[in-house]
Formats: sequence, C-alpha cells, structure tokens
Amino acid sequence: MNKAQRLSLGDTVALVNPAGMPPVRFMRYIPLMEKYLCEEGFVVKKYLAENTSNPEQLASMFMEAWTDPVVQAVFPICGNPIIFEVLKYLKAKRMEQKPIIFCGSSVLSALSVWLFQNAGIVTFFGPHLPFIHTYAPQRENEFSVQSFWSMVMWKKGRTKRISSTHELQHFFSVRDQSHVPVKLSNIYRRSDLIKDERRRDATFISPTQEIVRGNTFCITLGALLEMKRLGMLLDISGSIVFTETMDWDLERVKGAFMELSNSTVFHGVNAVFITALTERTDRQEKQFPELQDSEKIEALCQSISSIIQMPIFYGFPLGHGSYKMTMPQGIPCTIDPDDGSVSLQECPVI
Repeated sequence: MNKAQRLSLGDTVALVNPAGMPPVRFMRYIPLMEKYLCEEGFVVKKYLAENTSNPEQLASMFMEAWTDPVVQAVFPICGNPIIFEVLKYLKAKRMEQKPIIFCGSSVLSALSVWLFQNAGIVTFFGPHLPFIHTYAPQRENEFSVQSFWSMVMWKKGRTKRISSTHELQHFFSVRDQSHVPVKLSNIYRRSDLIKDERRRDATFISPTQEIVRGNTFCITLGALLEMKRLGMLLDISGSIVFTETMDWDLERVKGAFMELSNSTVFHGVNAVFITALTERTDRQEKQFPELQDSEKIEALCQSISSIIQMPIFYGFPLGHGSYKMTMPQGIPCTIDPDDGSVSLQECPVI
C-alpha cells in the first residue's frame, strides 16, 4: 500500500468536486470552507469543475488537483451518484505515483475504495468538509471533527475544541508518528456517555468472544452494491467490511446482503461490521422506527450472519450516525468483541 504524508500545518489542500457541484442553496458555503481551512493553518487551492461538467470533465479536474505537485490533500465539497461514471475516467497509474490524503464517505466511499483498490493508496472514510467547517449550518459534533483531523494529521489535539470529557475519553490518542497499535474506542459500548439524544438508544452487538483480525474496508452498503453491479469491485478477501446505510429499512438491508452473497464479494472476508443503520435527522417524524429497535437489529444481524457465513458485528461510530470516526482503508486491524473497539495495527500515513 502507498501511504500519503500526514497532513501538516502550512500544507496545501485542494477543494474538489469529483461528483459535481452541490445544489445552489449550498454554493454559498464554498468560500466558508476555504476560510475555515485557512484559519486552521492550510493553504487552499480550488479545483472546482463547472456545474455543467460531464463525468469525463469532472474526472479531468480531479486528476489535475491530484497531480498538482504542491497539493497534499484533496477534500470533496459534495457527493452524488454520478461518481460511478466519473470513476471510469480516472487514471490510477498517474495517481499511484503521488499518494495524497483523500477522505470520502456516503456515496463518495466508492471513490475512496476505488483509489485504494486501483491506485494502491491508503485513503479514508469519514465526514466531508461541508459538515465539519466552523460555519456549517449542521456542523458535526467535536467528536467527529477531532477524529477527522487527528486521523489525517496522525496526532492528537488538532482542533482542541472538545468541551466534553465524555467525548474526549471516547477518542483515540496518537503519541507520536510511529506509535501503534492505536485503539479506536467505541462510544456505543457506553450508551450512558452518549450526549446526542438521537443515538442514546444505540448499542454494540457482538456474535463472538474471539478477537477478529483483517484489513479495514469501509464503504456504504449502497455503494458496495453498486460497485458490485458495475463490476468495479476488486478482491476484498482478508478484509473486515465496515458498512452502513441511511434511510434503508431492515428488509432492504437484508436484501442487499442476499444479493451480495450470491456473488463472490464476501469470499475470504473475515467479518462484517454494520456500523450504523440510520435515517435522516432533518425530518419531524421518523419513517423507520425499526432502526431503533435493538431486538430487530440483533435478529437481522443473526440472519445476515447465516446468509454470508461469517461474524456480523453491529454498532460503531462510523457513517451517517451522530458520532463519526474517520477510518483508513486497507490497514490491518483487530476488533475486540468485549468493548467493540477497533485497533489499527499500522500507521495509515507516513
């Protein structure tokens, strides 16, 4: 695996839109993202394709940002399913010669996985910049913001804004660049410490008492399914698949795993960690109350485990939940079934 240099103050980062421009109502936040990055101590360059750009043009602009000699990280401003078309035009050979930081989640987890599998670069799954900058209307909690910066910079205390000792002790500490393993604590193992009422009912479910080992592979279930359908997914044997959904009912989740089980996707996979099954939080009434029923979720996990013949864990701060860890792709890790923690056995950056 090729690893990027960890991000440092003074580095140049690029704002990119490989999946196109966001809706007009969000366009005004782009200058605020730039302002935030400058205030955090970085130099910013914008590589933003026009909102009329086709997939090939979006890929070309993304490649231009990636291969810019001074750019050390590219941060996307939005996601969109058009990314699956964009992937067809990216040049993996050119990108693997210059490993840099990339973080994408939701549908952009497909791009994170593609870069990891095709260019051999350790990328990241985590929150996007539009939701972590200071001026975001729905800003992530400091647990999520801190995780993002600490992971891509591989150091503790990047933002120094965590006010809650509860959130602080459910984070992770990197004492120096070479210190491994690093334990990522699972806040959902201690529901009494969850401040966000939307996730106070969250839980951790373990089907085994044995430590599970494998390489991290993080992707939303929808993106995993689409990459399989399009023939874009390479071999993931030896992995622990971390996956999640938003606005999917339990039958749809089960159906997706049944479809995947009928292919070779899970051959050689060591375990699946369903980190979150959530719904949008900007609605007045919940449309998927079953997603908060721990008994139904446990039954679902047991059913899926039987279908794909491997352990299924549930409940980790990764994905569309209120608490969002940032996780690297392709790094050896272990899952502790007692406390739901994940320990990274290698540094994801150099």
